[in-house]
Amino acid sequence: ANLAKQQKRQVATLLRDDKEPNARILGEHIIREDYTLEAYELLRQYTELVLARLNVIVREPELKLEVAEAVSALLYGGWLMGKNDIPELHALYVQFTAKYGVDFSNAEVENKETYLNERLVRGLTSTQVPDPSVVELYLKEIAKAYGVDYKPTDVSQRAALSTTLGVPLPLPGMPVTVT
Repeated sequence: ANLAKQQKRQVATLLRDDKEPNARILGEHIIREDYTLEAYELLRQYTELVLARLNVIVREPELKLEVAEAVSALLYGGWLMGKNDIPELHALYVQFTAKYGVDFSNAEVENKETYLNERLVRGLTSTQVPDPSVVELYLKEIAKAYGVDYKPTDVSQRAALSTTLGVPLPLPGMPVTVT
């Protein structure tokens, strides 16, 4: 939580100092962290669901629909983040694989379609750069929270600025256009 506040403060400072491209990069990082935290929260909720319905899992030999999404999510999370990141999830992966079979386990891990929550899978695995509209929304909200006057600049109008002089830079080898 402290790191997130510090990062948001850095974004606000960058925006205040007219360093929007740097603020955008840090904003993208914050967004990716938010997606990861959302995925972790989903895993926590699935864990609570499994605990609440443990009797169904223990007593029923076949996977019941009422626990299928939770079991699949925890199995997938255990496969993906298991041994090194969260050993407890790996233990669940092993237990669910033993209970429901290697074929079921492999199908869930490979297909990621049967019962898995797509938002969870994307939150844990996506390497895509966040959409510019999402980044802009984050930058606006951070600026508002820290009292920074910020209006996004159009990407086509952004000029490279000299870090030493603060003047627009032409492409290397090109003359300065006087306006």
